[in-house]
Amino acid sequence: MNPFYDNPYYVYRPQMYPYYLRPRRFNLQRTLNTTIRGIQIANQVIPVINQVRPLINNTRQGMALLKAMNHLDDIDLDEVEKEIKPIEHEELFENMV
Repeated sequence: MNPFYDNPYYVYRPQMYPYYLRPRRFNLQRTLNTTIRGIQIANQVIPVINQVRPLINNTRQGMALLKAMNHLDDIDLDEVEKEIKPIEHEELFENMV
């Protein structure tokens, strides 16, 4: 005891671990309940991911389309029109007889 402190009734003894840090014993029921909850959450999340995936892919393609449309002003359509060759109908229907 501290010689400068005369009250023998109060002695400060800190706990080794606070309540929330105390080591827990293994509990099978708690482990199974936690596992079941995790599986239930996964069963709910996986279909949502499968439904959202095409939406994300379409958004990516839409962004690429918007970027391409921004460059339409850079293209001279008169030059493109001059380079287009007409389709000859004889070649097109040759093998269909």
